[in-house]
Amino acid sequence: MRSEEIYMMWITHMIFGIFLYFLAVHLGLLPYDIGYLILVGLASLVPDIDHPRSKISKALRLEKIGMMVEHRGIFHSIYALLIVSLSTYFIVYYLGYPEKAFEMGFLVAIGYSSHMISDSLTPSGICWFYPRGKVHGPIKTGSYGELLFLFIISYFLALVFLASIIGMGVNRDSLLMSFGFSILVSVTMEGEVIVRARR
Repeated sequence: MRSEEIYMMWITHMIFGIFLYFLAVHLGLLPYDIGYLILVGLASLVPDIDHPRSKISKALRLEKIGMMVEHRGIFHSIYALLIVSLSTYFIVYYLGYPEKAFEMGFLVAIGYSSHMISDSLTPSGICWFYPRGKVHGPIKTGSYGELLFLFIISYFLALVFLASIIGMGVNRDSLLMSFGFSILVSVTMEGEVIVRARR
C-alpha cells in the first residue's frame, strides 16, 4: 500500500468527531455551543500531525513533524490521546477557568478519539497501545468505501442535530433534510476520491 495515501480524508474525521459531539449533547453530557463544535472538529484532525501531507500539518506548517515520526504511530495511540486531553484540562484550569477545564478536556478527547476510531476501521489500522494492540477494518482510505462511510455518518450527524439539538424530532422533514445533507457532503468530496484513485 502506498504510504502517502494511508490517511483518511480530513472531512471524514471532522464529520465523525462532530457526530460524536452531537451524541454527547443528545445524551446530556455536554451543552451545545458553536465554539465547542469547532474545538471538536479541530481536535479530530490533530492525530494526523504525524503525516506531512495532512490538512493540519499543512495549515500549521508542521510538515517536518510528519517527516520525523511514523504515521499512525505514537500520535495515533491512547498515550497521545491522554496527554493531549489532560494537557488541555490543565492549561484551561491554570489559565483561570476551572469550571471549563473538564469540558475542554472532554471535548478534545472526543475529537481525538473519533479520529482513532475511524482510522481503526481501515486495513492498515492503528496500534491503540503503540506499538501493540493493533485494530483494523475493511474501509480503504480515499476510496468509495470511505465515501460511503462519510455518507452514513453525515446522515446521522444531520439527523441528531435536527431531531435532537434543533428539536425537530424524527419525521419526514428531518429524515429528508439529513439525506440531502449527506448527499451534498459526499458529492463534494467525491473529487478527492477520484484524485487519489488516479495517483
